[in-house]
Amino acid sequence: MSSELIERRDKIDRRRPAKWYSSLPKVGGRRSHARRARDCKNYYVDRYKPSYLYIVLATFVLSCLDAAFTLQLLSMGAAKEINPVMRILIDSNVQLFLLIKFALTASGLIYLAVHMNFHFFKLVKVKHLIYGFFAIYLMLIKYELILLMI
Repeated sequence: MSSELIERRDKIDRRRPAKWYSSLPKVGGRRSHARRARDCKNYYVDRYKPSYLYIVLATFVLSCLDAAFTLQLLSMGAAKEINPVMRILIDSNVQLFLLIKFALTASGLIYLAVHMNFHFFKLVKVKHLIYGFFAIYLMLIKYELILLMI
């Protein structure tokens, strides 16, 4: 056998360019972690751990409870809304207040969930921020329940 490699392929490249939609997220994606060690700093995944999604959902539920308890406390006169934008919304239209609060919370949580494997200011993973928001909402709900019992 000769030392030269015999080129058997045609000179025509039969590969076709990828379709525009091939880069869109897929429902049945397979990536749940970074492929390479050097990519572990900031990366997206297709699949999330159920426990992480439960925390995101629980944080949203706690935000909804916060809205309900806030409205109850305001109607009792036991508290004041300190956020000036939300105070204006509550005074003008309660349904609009609820809609905006739920939309802002949901969109923020979705954004954080998608970026869960990124670092916030190179200090902390976004995933840990979600756990922090969950803990803050738990403390807030506990405080509001104490106010409702008084």
